[in-house]
Amino acid sequence: MSYPEDQPVVATQTTAQNEAVENVMRRYQEDELFIPPYQRDADQWDKIKKSLFIESVLNRLTVPAFYLASDENNPEVFEIVDGQQRLTTLNDFYTNKFTLADSDNRSNSCRSKSVS
Repeated sequence: MSYPEDQPVVATQTTAQNEAVENVMRRYQEDELFIPPYQRDADQWDKIKKSLFIESVLNRLTVPAFYLASDENNPEVFEIVDGQQRLTTLNDFYTNKFTLADSDNRSNSCRSKSVS
């Protein structure tokens, strides 16, 4: 898909709101959130970087927000403008596709943790 260079990629206003991780995961799994084709490959982070992000979430640290824009055809569906790596990492962890990487720098409470 190509986009005109003089027009923004996202034509609608982005939004910000606080939501529980479980709610974000539900919305993603029910296709209320989607990754648009202009986003780069979702596998940019290695296991260490993914683990560090998940540990931040588990330790209730502030993490960067997701930026969403409503779909022009369906205002109940939102595209991920920014946050694809974070969203796919949360989903991979939430669906047990990976456990946290082992490291001497991690607390014992986070080592090899998974959702189940």
